[in-house]
Amino acid sequence: MDLTVESLPSDEDRSPAPVVLFRLGVIHQFRQLLADAEGIDLPSMLHHGGTTTWDTIASSLRPLLDFGYVDTGRIPVAACARMLPRLAEVAGFWRETGLAGSEYAQSPEWWQARLHQTVEELLEVLRRAVADDRDVILVELSP
Repeated sequence: MDLTVESLPSDEDRSPAPVVLFRLGVIHQFRQLLADAEGIDLPSMLHHGGTTTWDTIASSLRPLLDFGYVDTGRIPVAACARMLPRLAEVAGFWRETGLAGSEYAQSPEWWQARLHQTVEELLEVLRRAVADDRDVILVELSP
């Protein structure tokens, strides 16, 4: 997984801004797992090869799935607060089941361990964003 969570210095007089760094190819795997957990057919969605618009999806995890949020470069703090409970629930399910039922269930143990670590880091960034009342900044890294 190449989804990195960091804090960058802020120009404001508050704590550093929470930042999620990602590579587009790798985040696709993460998004596919999230979509599966939410019962969303990702390939049918706009910007993922399909034509179904995201306004038809009610999932609180939409900001992690919808490229429209990445285009803005931010996930609003209110969206972070809505995502936290569901992402924590999904992460727990993945830990308990070893990704059973997903196309990644047979992934090497190191890959699954890195996924779990990354999701925990992402949860921590979302918690910090909510506690500090800060948006999360999304940064796409070059391949």
